Amino acid sequence: AAADMRGALAAFPLADLDEAERTAKAYIADPRHRDAKIVAVEHKVTLTLEPWVEGEPPVVISGTLDQVRDVYGVKEVWDLKTGNRDGMYMQQMYAYQIAAYSLAYGCRPGGYIRTKGYFTRGAEKPSPHGVFIPACIPDPLRCLDAVRLKVSLIRSGNVVASPGDQCGYCPMVALEFCQPKLLTLGV
Repeated sequence: AAADMRGALAAFPLADLDEAERTAKAYIADPRHRDAKIVAVEHKVTLTLEPWVEGEPPVVISGTLDQVRDVYGVKEVWDLKTGNRDGMYMQQMYAYQIAAYSLAYGCRPGGYIRTKGYFTRGAEKPSPHGVFIPACIPDPLRCLDAVRLKVSLIRSGNVVASPGDQCGYCPMVALEFCQPKLLTLGV
């Protein structure tokens, strides 16, 4: 695994190889991973949803799921997260992502593998608590209704800027920049 990571460094110039190796070693040592039946890894998926408003184009969501595991004969999507966020945060902020991935792959949402949990003070090795966070999404399709509605609003020009983690991914970076930009666009 370490050799593969070194070979991929050119594609990820900001990567911290030492941190990646430390995380990979803890992950591999955890018997919950060693005994897992992994069905798919880094699998590209696309999901097409009906539009919220009839006559609009469909909503297309695509991405790359981290892994699908066979858990007692049932396939589940699991997503690796490397940040310092707690489990409740992950269950809320990444619900749409894992709901879409599970529908696209045709299985149920499993949850999140919080790799920082291996390094929490007092973590009981090799299988500490706080690493596996269940997704808790009983109806993934209904969960994505909020996405369908938001896409419809954006398509109709009803964009509402609100603070959140998405600001870190947006070219505008923060509300102080995006709200004035939206006003100039008449949105």
